[in-house]
Amino acid sequence: MKLTPSVEDAINAQIRNELQSHYNYLGMSAHFDTTPYKGFASWFRNQAAEEYGHATKLLDYLRERNGTLKLYALEAPPMHFGTAPVETFELALTQEETVTQQITDLYELSQKE
Repeated sequence: MKLTPSVEDAINAQIRNELQSHYNYLGMSAHFDTTPYKGFASWFRNQAAEEYGHATKLLDYLRERNGTLKLYALEAPPMHFGTAPVETFELALTQEETVTQQITDLYELSQKE
C-alpha cells in the first residue's frame, strides 16, 4: 500500500521523535554515570536502546512501503539534571507521555487517511 504524503511525513517526524528520545535517554544515562546511581545509568541506557528500536521499526515500515526517509536534526540532550534522581525520572515520564501522544496522533492520522 502506498503511503499518503501526510502519513509519510508523519512517520518521518515520528522517527525523529523516537531518535530524540533515544538521545535524551543517553544523556540521562551519562548523567547517572557520574553519580553513585550506576543502576539508573544502566536503566536509562536500556531505555535509549528501546527508543532506537522504535525508530528502526518505523524506518523499516517506511521502506517496506517505498516511502522516502527524511532524517531531521536532533537537539543535544541535557547532560546534567537535578540533584535528586526523581527529577530525572519525572523528565523521563513527561517524555514518555509526549511520545505516546505523538504515536496516538500518528495512528489517528493513518486511520483518517
